[in-house]
Amino acid sequence: MKRKKKEEDIAELELFHGTNEKFINAISKQGFDFRFSGSKTGNKYGKGSYFAKYAKTADSYTDFGVKKHMFVVRVLPGDYAPGSSSFVRPPPRNPSDPFELYDSCVDNLQNPIIHVIFTFDQVYPEYIIEYRKLGI
Repeated sequence: MKRKKKEEDIAELELFHGTNEKFINAISKQGFDFRFSGSKTGNKYGKGSYFAKYAKTADSYTDFGVKKHMFVVRVLPGDYAPGSSSFVRPPPRNPSDPFELYDSCVDNLQNPIIHVIFTFDQVYPEYIIEYRKLGI
């Protein structure tokens, strides 16, 4: 991304990704596989991997049982555009140049809560959080 942007400082976010226990090893060893994204939860903002600003948001994508899992993920969102369920990659920055794309998509440009990433090199699953939800 530094080569593409020709900038020294690229914004890096620490976001959350809720998942099912059966996917923990695969994500840990191989990263996020965008081909499977949305197979269970949909793809309102595009067919990429979803990362949330708040753990509470990511929690809604975990298993429904008592034992839950989520990743803390380092994300390079780059320049982003509003997402759409029809996107399989970010939209073009300029309609006259369809190969110069935004880097990712979000739910809200002014205050993004959900970031959708479409490439492997923009995310790194750093930590796994295993927890139990009280009151279940």
